[in-house]
Amino acid sequence: MCGIVGIVDFRQPIDAATLIAMRETLVHRGPDDAGAWIENDQTPHVGLAHRRLAILDRSAAGRQPLASADRRFVVVFNGEIYNYRELARELTALGHQFHSQTDTEVLLAAFIEWGESCVERFNGMWAFAIWDDRDRRLFLSRDRLGKKPLFYRWNGTQLLFASEIKALAAHPSVTCSPDDTMLARFAHSFALPPAGRTMFTGIEQLPAAHSLSLDDQGQLNLRRYWQLDPHNQIRLKNDGEYIELFRELFDDAVRIRLRADVSVGSSLSGGLDSSLIVGTIAKLRRSEPAAAGQHTFSARFPEQPLFDEGPYIDAVVAHNGVTPHTIVPRADDLVAQIRQLHWHQEEPFLSSSIFAQWQVMRRARHEQTIVLLDGQGSDELLGGYAPHLAFHLYDLARTGRWWRAWNEYRTVSRRQRALHAQFAGADQRAQMLSFGRVWSKLRQRFQARTSAALNASPTVPGPNRLWQRLHADLTQTCLPLLLRYVDRNAMAHGIEVRNPFLDYRLIEFAMAIPNDLKIRDGWSKWILREAGKGVLPEQVRTRTDKVAFITPEDDWLRGPLKPWASQVLFGSRLRELPHYPRKTVEQLWNEHQSGIAHHRQRLWPWLSLGEWLTMLADRGLADRHHSAHAA
Repeated sequence: MCGIVGIVDFRQPIDAATLIAMRETLVHRGPDDAGAWIENDQTPHVGLAHRRLAILDRSAAGRQPLASADRRFVVVFNGEIYNYRELARELTALGHQFHSQTDTEVLLAAFIEWGESCVERFNGMWAFAIWDDRDRRLFLSRDRLGKKPLFYRWNGTQLLFASEIKALAAHPSVTCSPDDTMLARFAHSFALPPAGRTMFTGIEQLPAAHSLSLDDQGQLNLRRYWQLDPHNQIRLKNDGEYIELFRELFDDAVRIRLRADVSVGSSLSGGLDSSLIVGTIAKLRRSEPAAAGQHTFSARFPEQPLFDEGPYIDAVVAHNGVTPHTIVPRADDLVAQIRQLHWHQEEPFLSSSIFAQWQVMRRARHEQTIVLLDGQGSDELLGGYAPHLAFHLYDLARTGRWWRAWNEYRTVSRRQRALHAQFAGADQRAQMLSFGRVWSKLRQRFQARTSAALNASPTVPGPNRLWQRLHADLTQTCLPLLLRYVDRNAMAHGIEVRNPFLDYRLIEFAMAIPNDLKIRDGWSKWILREAGKGVLPEQVRTRTDKVAFITPEDDWLRGPLKPWASQVLFGSRLRELPHYPRKTVEQLWNEHQSGIAHHRQRLWPWLSLGEWLTMLADRGLADRHHSAHAA
C-alpha cells in the first residue's frame, strides 16, 4: 500500500525536482520509504517515483521503483496481491527467481511471463505502472473494483499519473480548476463524477477493471480486462451446498488477507459484515496463541442511543475474546479537522459519516495496527440495502410468484413494526435502517405506484432487476464512493484496508447464485446469516436494526455544528456558484433548525462543496499544510 507517481514526456526531459515534489505530496500514503527512477536518454523521457508503506518484507529489498534483472522493466505499485505466494510458486516452476518476500517482485515477474493479461490472475487490489525500457511503452492497471485509485492527465505529448490528484497538482503544467460540468451535475442531483471523470478539468481517473497503455508513438489505449457475466449461473443441489461454498470462499478471502509482516486488526461496527470478519479471523487463529492479540476498532456514540452500536460491539468482543479499541467522534473535532478531510478526500463527500471512519483509522495508527480488514461490499453483493427488497419483490411478482412476494412483504412489515415499538425515537432510527424504510413504502409499490427506479431502463443487461441493481451498486453508485472514502481516510493515516467481501471469487459467486439466497423470509443477506451460525453471536446474526456507519449529523447541525454550517451555507464561496439554490437551501436550513424535518442528507452535500471550494481557493491540493501527517 503506497503512493505512486509518474511522468512520460515526448518533448522535454524529466525534471527530478518536479518528480520528487509530486511524490512528496503522497508522504501520508507511504511514510516508510521513498524512491525515484528517471530515464532521459531516449524519447519519450520517463520518470517514476514511489512512497512506501511497508507491509510485506519491510527490508530494503522492497524498495521501489523496482527493476527487472535485465533492467528492461521498471515497476511502481500501490496495493497488495494477496495470492502472491501461490503465483510465486507457479512462476518459480517456470524458471523465475525471487530475491525478496514482496508481492511487487511477483507482480513484475508475472508481467514478464504473461504480459498484460497477468492482471487476470491477480487476487488483490492494485494500481501499478510498468515501464518497458526497450519498447518505450508504459502499462497502467487498476484492480477489478477500483479499490486503489489512479489518476492521470494526457495532453497529447505528456502523460502524468498518480495515486491522488494532489500529486498531479504539484506539476507546474497542471492547474486544478473545478470542472463546470461536474459542478452543475453535483448541484442538480448531488451526483459525483461518473467512472473515468473527476471534479477537475482535464484530470481523469483510470476506471476500475481497466488497463491503459501508452506506446512510443503516443497512442493511448484503454482496455477493460474483467466484467461480471450476467449469464453465469451457479446451481447446486440444496441450500447447504451454497452455504458451505460461501463459507469456504469467505474463509479463504480472509485467510489470504491476513498475510502481512505488520499487525493486522479489523474494523468493528457491530453489524453482520464486520462481525463476521472478526469472528472468522478468530476462528482461523484459534489454534494459535496469536488469537489473543487480535485488535478491533470501533466508533461509539454512548450519549446518542439511536446511533450507538455498543451492545452489539460488546457481544462480538466477548464472543471472540479480542482486544477492543473505541473512539467517540465529536462535533468540535469534526470542525477542527474538516479541512484535512477535504484535502485528503480531494472531492466533496455526501455525509459526515466518513468522519467516524477517519477517527477509527487515526486510532488504529496510534495503536500501531497498520492493516485493517473491513466489511465493504457485502450489502452490494447480498441485497443489504433498502431498495434491494423492492427489486426482489418486483422480480417475484413479474414472474408470477405473487404469494411469495406478499409473504416477503408481510414478514418485513411485521418485523419493522416491532422495531418501531422497541426503540424510543424509532421513526428517526428507521430512516437509517438497512431495511427500515422499506415496509412503509412497499405498500405504495404494490398499489401500482411503482418507483422510477423500478421503471428505469437498466444500464447493464441482466437476468432480473435485482441483479441489475446489485451490479449498479457494486460498479457504478454505492461501492465506488465507499471505496474512495475508505482509501483516502485510511491512507491519510498510513493505514492499509483490506476487504474480504470484495475478493473477486466471492463476487462472481454471489452474483451467480439465485436471488432467494440473498433475500429470504424477510431477511437481508440470508446466506451470510446462515454461514455465520456459530461464528456470530446470535443477537448479531439475527439483528435487523443495523444503521450505517454514521454520525448524529441531524443533532450536530442543530447544535455544535450550527455556527460553522451557517457560515458555510450562507457566507462561503457557494454564493459565487451559478447553480447554488440559496433560497431552497435557506428553507431547508430553517426547517431543519425548527425540528419539523431532518434535512441532513440535503444540507451536508452543500456544506462539503462549500468547504471544498474554500480549500481549493485557500491553499489548493498541492499544499501539504492540510495533510494529517503535516498537522
